[in-house]
Amino acid sequence: MFLHDYLYQLEKNKTSIAGTPPAILWLDAGGRFGHADPFDPQQSDALLMNGPTYMLRPSLAKPDLFHNYYRGQTGSDDLEGFIPRNLYGRFLQDLVPALLEKAQHLGITITRQQATITAIHKTPQRALQLVSAEGQRWQADHLALATGPARNRALDHLRGQSGFIDNPSRANSFANSGIDFSNPATQIACFGPGPSCFDGMALLEKEFGFKGKYILVGRANIPFWSIQRNSPVPNDSHYRPRHLSAEALPCPVTESQLIAALFKDIDDLKDPQHNRFEMGPEYLLNLVSSQTPALYARWQAQHRPDALAAAQSHTAFLKLQRVAIKMLEQAVSPQMQALYQNLKDQGRILQVSGRIQEDAITKPNALFTVPVVRQDGLRLNYRSAGIMNCKPHVRSWQPGGATAQEQLLAQMTEQGLIRQNKQEQLGLYDFIHGLQNRVALLGAATDVLWGVHLSSYKNGQAAEFFASKLIPWQRQATPVLQQNS
Repeated sequence: MFLHDYLYQLEKNKTSIAGTPPAILWLDAGGRFGHADPFDPQQSDALLMNGPTYMLRPSLAKPDLFHNYYRGQTGSDDLEGFIPRNLYGRFLQDLVPALLEKAQHLGITITRQQATITAIHKTPQRALQLVSAEGQRWQADHLALATGPARNRALDHLRGQSGFIDNPSRANSFANSGIDFSNPATQIACFGPGPSCFDGMALLEKEFGFKGKYILVGRANIPFWSIQRNSPVPNDSHYRPRHLSAEALPCPVTESQLIAALFKDIDDLKDPQHNRFEMGPEYLLNLVSSQTPALYARWQAQHRPDALAAAQSHTAFLKLQRVAIKMLEQAVSPQMQALYQNLKDQGRILQVSGRIQEDAITKPNALFTVPVVRQDGLRLNYRSAGIMNCKPHVRSWQPGGATAQEQLLAQMTEQGLIRQNKQEQLGLYDFIHGLQNRVALLGAATDVLWGVHLSSYKNGQAAEFFASKLIPWQRQATPVLQQNS
């Protein structure tokens, strides 16, 4: 999508740009240009987006780009449903020839090449030199780097063992697990229940005919996609809403004004300058849902309203809370919620309130021993034939890792091209600092829907910034580098 937005900016500014058009070098480690693993066009229809179609706006430049594609493919104007991810994957794949045609129309050369970049250096002329594992070298003025998501290392000690399901969003993880799915006595423990857990359930039920039970371990004994008023309060030190702040709201305040402020704060999350920790919308919605009384109290202390204004505004805040809770419920499709409830009604879900001690999971024989510390402090051991890694990725890259992506990011950090945000240790990188060094670190969020949202802002900002440096047009190369994990 960066390439789409970059070409859009070049076409938009073509009349003010003179000289030779830029050359674009598109490097992909897997040679699968336009392919994104979470949206594999060949994956099962059972894997759905975890948000309604109307929320899919991958380009700020053309917000209806996917919606128009969806209508053309399906003949439907219904944007309320949750589509299969493979449809979005086909959209990305079909976009490639259209982009190549657009570039040709603009007189821009795009060269595609399979290569794995292992190092990036600054030259004395402030250009970037790229070095590949194959020994090739290129020089570029700007770099758009998409690394893919960071792998969660918490269960690395179980990788390769029979019964370990490394990524429940990929069917081959189940096919290669060695688990007897037809045996009703088979139990699968789920580490980190969440959207990936629902992916695993959908594949197991619809593709592999699983007859056994699931052990779901969570911090609270409630469905994962919802929140209750007594849920643990999120730590708002990572992100404080601006538009829902007491200072920004009027007195009295109406439901429509509060909802408008909520959506403005959700939009703010797309901007790395306001959201250094790359929090997803679920974080803000959890914050609003669980802290509505505190938000109202701060508003009341700020404005000191009379009795009528206080009562009317209190009702508006309660309606805002219901809206936030409803939006959280949309984090998982109605189909997945129905599947979960059906499995629960069949007695095939054992839901445990507590925390898995992941580093203490062992496999002394044919079964895993899964230690769980309950909320009351009691430790229990559960036995399971399989472990489903429902947190295969994390939001942050960790320094010192062994993967090609981690080593490249460490090398770029040493060069000063990128840097971690100063006030946190989560491994996330300063997007603005990278742009100042001619590097757009696009990365990838772990959530498939939020990944589209967050990337749309980064792509748009990077494309506009890079295009603004082409006045007048010079002979420049802008590599678009996708390192598939």
